[in-house]
Amino acid sequence: MRKAVGVLLITLLLGSIVAAAGSTVYATTVEAQDDPYEKFWEILNKEAELVVQFNATGNIVLARELIQNSRIGAENAANISALIWQALEELKASGVKTHYTAEELREIARNISRNGLPQETVEALKTQGWTDEQIQALEDYIAKNAGEINEDFNMTAFLEEFSMAFIDVAFKYNEYETWTLKKWKWIHSAEFQQTRDNEIINPTLAKGWLEFYKAYSSRDYKGMEKKARQLRDSMYELLTGEKISGNLTFLKDEKVVTQTGMIKSVNHTTNGSLVFTVLVTIPDGDYLIWNATTYYWHNALNAYELLDNVLTLATAIASGNENWETESILHQKVAELKDSLKVVIVKSESYRTRKKDEPIKPTEPIYPINPKLPVQPVYAGSTEEPTISTEPFTSIVTITPADEITTIALNPEDSQRILEINHITITPVEVSTDYATYKVSMDITASKASAVNVKVKIEGTELEYSKNIGAINNGETITVESTISGRVYGDYEVEVSGKIKVTYQFITEYRTNSESGLNLDDTSSKYSTRQAVEEYSSTIKLQYDPTKNIDVEVTTIPQSRNIEEGDSVQFKIKVSNLNPFSVTGNYSLKVEVPYMVENNLIESKFKEFTGSLSLQGFDDSTVYVGSVTYPKHGTYKYEGYFKVGQYYKKFNGTIEVKPRPDDDSPSIKITPLDWPSTARRGNTVRFKVQLDSTYKDDREAKIELIIDDELSPVHTVETSVKGGSSTMVTLSWNVPSAFPIGEHSVKVKVMSRHVNSNDPWDLEASETKSITIQNLNDRFGIKLVAYPTELEGGGEVYLQVKAWNYDGSMIPVRGFIEINGKRENIDAKIPISANGDPIITLRRNIVGVGVHTIKVFLDNHDGEPNGAGEEHWSEATVEVKSMNGTELKQVSFECDNPKFNWNGIEYKATLVCKAFVYNPTQENVFLNAVSVSEWHTDNSDFTRSLGSSWTVEYPTVIQSSETATIIFKNTAHTGLITLERDLFGDYISISLKYVVSPQNGNDIIFTGIDTINIGQDNKDVIVDVGTNVILVGADVKAGITILKLARNGEVVSAFKNSWPYLVSFFRWAWPKLHN
Repeated sequence: MRKAVGVLLITLLLGSIVAAAGSTVYATTVEAQDDPYEKFWEILNKEAELVVQFNATGNIVLARELIQNSRIGAENAANISALIWQALEELKASGVKTHYTAEELREIARNISRNGLPQETVEALKTQGWTDEQIQALEDYIAKNAGEINEDFNMTAFLEEFSMAFIDVAFKYNEYETWTLKKWKWIHSAEFQQTRDNEIINPTLAKGWLEFYKAYSSRDYKGMEKKARQLRDSMYELLTGEKISGNLTFLKDEKVVTQTGMIKSVNHTTNGSLVFTVLVTIPDGDYLIWNATTYYWHNALNAYELLDNVLTLATAIASGNENWETESILHQKVAELKDSLKVVIVKSESYRTRKKDEPIKPTEPIYPINPKLPVQPVYAGSTEEPTISTEPFTSIVTITPADEITTIALNPEDSQRILEINHITITPVEVSTDYATYKVSMDITASKASAVNVKVKIEGTELEYSKNIGAINNGETITVESTISGRVYGDYEVEVSGKIKVTYQFITEYRTNSESGLNLDDTSSKYSTRQAVEEYSSTIKLQYDPTKNIDVEVTTIPQSRNIEEGDSVQFKIKVSNLNPFSVTGNYSLKVEVPYMVENNLIESKFKEFTGSLSLQGFDDSTVYVGSVTYPKHGTYKYEGYFKVGQYYKKFNGTIEVKPRPDDDSPSIKITPLDWPSTARRGNTVRFKVQLDSTYKDDREAKIELIIDDELSPVHTVETSVKGGSSTMVTLSWNVPSAFPIGEHSVKVKVMSRHVNSNDPWDLEASETKSITIQNLNDRFGIKLVAYPTELEGGGEVYLQVKAWNYDGSMIPVRGFIEINGKRENIDAKIPISANGDPIITLRRNIVGVGVHTIKVFLDNHDGEPNGAGEEHWSEATVEVKSMNGTELKQVSFECDNPKFNWNGIEYKATLVCKAFVYNPTQENVFLNAVSVSEWHTDNSDFTRSLGSSWTVEYPTVIQSSETATIIFKNTAHTGLITLERDLFGDYISISLKYVVSPQNGNDIIFTGIDTINIGQDNKDVIVDVGTNVILVGADVKAGITILKLARNGEVVSAFKNSWPYLVSFFRWAWPKLHN
């Protein structure tokens, strides 16, 4: 959940009211219709919607629309950046005080607490559309937070950062434009390996690049903006395959050679690279020479994004952004752009034909790769496959001398001098339970020239660091490490981020005799300074012990006070996660079990049960872990732990076992001690049991091991058991190599008679369990376990898939679980050490009287039972028995996870909940109605998004001893910002109270409770949009009111007088938003 305080600030600053329905209404004026700030939100919302739709469909029309919107958004952001800078200059010129000490701000806030905002401020805010209620809320807010002001505030620095923030927004739009191109055109890219030797500037773009570079060299920013836009259009046509023909420009022997040609084919290759073939003709008497040249463009997509960024910077500067940082970043980006425009010739072939002959149809070039690239036809927006004209044409060639600017622009050997930031590392220094500190290190490399006046500045979360490096020699790399940051506080983990800025100059620059030419050695540092910028971000896990908020409870069936000698006791552990985040851990439960050793001595050992469990925030889960039989009365211990990472939650307790009543008939009981549940063909498997006698005299015992009831015993042991004592017996079975694979029953039967007699054997007891037979060469085995296996009326069943690994390496498996014919896909990994360990744990509702068969299928191939890979099945049964009672009973309740989808207007999701109601009576129950009386969730935004009423689907009659399903439906409506900020990914508890009205009888009220997880389409894209673009809105909205006031001539006078009061508010607000 985003910081609530930030949301409140945004609302106040923009003058908005959050309506009960969850929509936001912004205060607007007539002038706001074409206000670039208002346009910003329109463009941003459209961008987010188009990203979602295009990512889901891949529709070409949407791709073109998204690219166009991204361009509009980048231009809008660049213009706003310039407007902010101009507003800053006006503030400086107006004489308004922009720097206040913390004490001055506190005094201002205290004055507002006593007297409210000055009338001049109120009038200025009303001019911008603020209501009385909003102004009052602003006053209350300032007064409430007056005590938290403890630092000075510099509005000049605030607006400088604000202006540069819009450059970042424009860069983000450029990134999405490039992303769209990649997803559209590079979806089936081919492999291509090529060295970058013998590079030239891309000849199809060299002319446009040269025109731009001349404008850049003369500091003609309007011309630079125009030429950059033209170059981008040409580059776009080439990348999309829409460029049919054009000028090819080369630098050769200090001359510029320009020749017309045709683009024959365009192939999108891996990592954003491009292979394209150009066709030119050269007249040779009565012949035409057709030359097909294939080029490899290593940095095609990167060049496109760099050009977009250069255009953004040129637009901002041309529109009035005179910040030296903007210019220095521009110099850096231009240098990077030139390097990215280089291509390599990979193949050149010529064909010669007579002019009067039919021209040859250009053939596919032979690529020096294997396999051959698929050729993608060139087209210009048509859905039909286009063709290239083969009418004879003659390439027009022009040759002109190259001046110094041209030579620098087109000479690939004259690489642009550049300084790069690499290998950024964020290192935690001090990590505690509620805060962390960190430091940032990086490598800085100078290429093609020595850099001087190198200065490093790092601004990030609780970190401000600067260092004057001085000089870095050509080819030298230095490592810079920041100081240690301040403490970054948080719960469980903290996120740190920031920017690294390196400003520098080169000691040698080119010179020109042109009056308009740029001679960087002779210009001010404003024009010769460059700035390399890189961002950093990292998540630091705090030393928080999640087990502090985890409870573990051990329960048994029968309960401890009801356990008697010879009982088989089932153990369950309930783990409750009281943390707001999900946890995954391993549990261990060791149970003390008595064993008989020689001479009737009892020795206790511990039997251990282990497994893993994942829990969502504020969730709990109960897991059946195993069973133990207690042959002797007494008090037995158990102990265990639940481990999350390095932290343990330990628990312990005791089990009380009572002696059986004296009037029970004497007998010999069987206690399984070591009873394998899997075996492999050709191997020997052993079963160890304990015999416990309650006879007073000694008895002879005969123990048989029987596989499947209809077969003869595979092993028989005869022994004697002393009266009132115990003995251990081991039976073995050599599994035949041809024994049927699958699940079989294993029975151990014990019979007894008097010692030294020929009396018939009396059956004392038997124990039956299942065993799964595997192939000798099987890599793994599985077994499905269900608990409980009997229900009254229906309810929740815990399912575990246990696995055995015979391979010695981790095994990924896929498949499905099938419940009453309905399949659900599953996948997991079997650890190397798996020996009956659970790899999948599920909870499912089982309803309907009868026996329910649950099957699981897993393989190590494709998850389908088609004979491919190693396949395994396992199944379990759960019996739902009739329940006694005189009225309807709810036996289970569940809600599906709602998934929000875009419908062209808003995001919608259908919430479906199901109640399972059982009729335990002997009569059918006819229903008049079922209605929802009240409902609640623990997320107010989700509650507001839901409709005010529920649709209920229910049967007219519930048959005797049967279960009916009642379905409740509601539709949630929300916008992108609320969905991303407050809903997506949240686990939400829902409580629904409903009334069942039988025809004959009183109303019955039930309450269903479940936890849902909010999902949405294209979450990766939305998260990126939300965190990288929309949240910039916090900074954006924080300054809009100030800027409108600053640039509105009618309120300048009032603004000067009221400025300190607004500053006090923004001084407090900015750090909150900035963080």
